[in-house]
Amino acid sequence: MATAAGLATLHALESLGALQHASEVGAYLRAGLSAVDGVAAVRGEGLLIGFDLDGEHAPAAVQAALAAGFIINATGPSTLRLAPPLILTTEQAATFLDALPGILSTAQTPAREASA
Repeated sequence: MATAAGLATLHALESLGALQHASEVGAYLRAGLSAVDGVAAVRGEGLLIGFDLDGEHAPAAVQAALAAGFIINATGPSTLRLAPPLILTTEQAATFLDALPGILSTAQTPAREASA
């Protein structure tokens, strides 16, 4: 029964083009992230993406992103993870990419103030 449900889900994802869509939007996100100042490295597959920051302010970036309306995860002091739904649009991805420089700037502010 569980196998039948799993196969039905896979067939539905394939027929809706969800996997191709996730691949295309994920590639768009990875390319956009690579161009953002403060992003040191980007990796991932589909819409599951990890990226490293130039500094150890990932937890502060999570808080700044949440305040801006985005949910991201810190998987380490300098690493962030994106795991959006498969229905994320390119326009929604662009909105995040447009907001990311401000999010990172806000995240770095406490570190700058502490070192001053």
